[in-house]
Amino acid sequence: MGQENRDDKGRGIYLTVKLKLDPASEEKRRIDRNIEGNRVVYNQMVTYCKLHLENEGRLPTQFDLNRLGAEIWRKNPSVKCIYNNSMHVTSGRVLQAYKKILEHNSKPDAGGAVSSGHRPRYKTVKAARSYGYPKRQDFGFSRKGKRRYIRLGKVGNVRFYGPEFPKGTPKTCIVSRIDMGTHSEYYASVTFEMPEGYATDELYPEIDTSQPVGIDLGISSVAVFSDGTVFENPKHYLKLRKRFEKLQRRLSKAVPFTEEYDKAKSRVDHAYRKLKNMRKNTVNHIAHDAVYLHGGIAMEDLSVKGLRGISRSRRMTNYYNDASLGAVQTRIRDVAACAHRKVVLVDPRGTSQICSACGAYVKKGLDVRIHHCPECGLRIDRDLNAAINILNRGWTGHPDPDRSNRPA
Repeated sequence: MGQENRDDKGRGIYLTVKLKLDPASEEKRRIDRNIEGNRVVYNQMVTYCKLHLENEGRLPTQFDLNRLGAEIWRKNPSVKCIYNNSMHVTSGRVLQAYKKILEHNSKPDAGGAVSSGHRPRYKTVKAARSYGYPKRQDFGFSRKGKRRYIRLGKVGNVRFYGPEFPKGTPKTCIVSRIDMGTHSEYYASVTFEMPEGYATDELYPEIDTSQPVGIDLGISSVAVFSDGTVFENPKHYLKLRKRFEKLQRRLSKAVPFTEEYDKAKSRVDHAYRKLKNMRKNTVNHIAHDAVYLHGGIAMEDLSVKGLRGISRSRRMTNYYNDASLGAVQTRIRDVAACAHRKVVLVDPRGTSQICSACGAYVKKGLDVRIHHCPECGLRIDRDLNAAINILNRGWTGHPDPDRSNRPA
């Protein structure tokens, strides 16, 4: 039905429900104008932040950007068509993008000022896909018989399809557009603030909290639990690869801006959306089994970017993409926060090399998939051995195993 998550300060539980919109032609044009107007405002705010960094040595506040957006809205006729409050969401996106860029690429100087050498990319027409309503009064819901409508500021009442709403308070709404080649699809993601304890009391009334679990993530098996549960890598892309190649050949042969090209592009877009949904389903399955069937989670503090950097071939890179390790980590943390489960991140070094039974250091390469300890005779799958080590190291507070047998 939706995705559960907590806010950054952990003060509340939120559920996001995605609705498919069925707008009329005029409503589509109004949504497109709002997306385009917010794209223009986004690019001007990026420039303003760059100049503010150069002159002041710090980023402007969101209040400053909101005032700038109001000034742009008053003086720029092409932006007059957008909903005024939607620029507050845009200003938040600009600051979030800038902070992420500065966090990874810039360091403060001796006076505490940050460099302005990096900035987010300007949004192109193709890259702009959504805009938002930050307050409850900016949108609303109504029903006429079996038909349901969402009222969007500067758009009107738009019919939608989707699940029944949860028992919560609507807070924000993000309207998005997906280009499918021959047409565009429109969605609204509505976030509800849920009463405390809803996840355990309503959605999952029977939760086994008896034992914690350790989780080893990888590419041959996406996740291996310390209780023996294994989620194999489904390799969705490799299974659909021939279809992708066929569709891409048709697209490359078509002449751009023709009906044939639009149809070919639509088929490619549909195929990739199917792949995305298949990967998303696998991620949700792993996360919900980990959280709602166990009392706590110990997980590796992995750098997925670092793992992808040591990929030896394009085939291995496709394995990483199908495994979606970063999405698995994020989803487990989000679901665990909603279900009040504790997640412990542990150092992944040595978890595959150390014997989970006696603590001996047994060096092995990536091609060796079975852990066989010469000290105690333990013989199990190396990923299961790693999962048990992660559980012992993180959840139970087990000290780091004996290092006496390790090479210097």
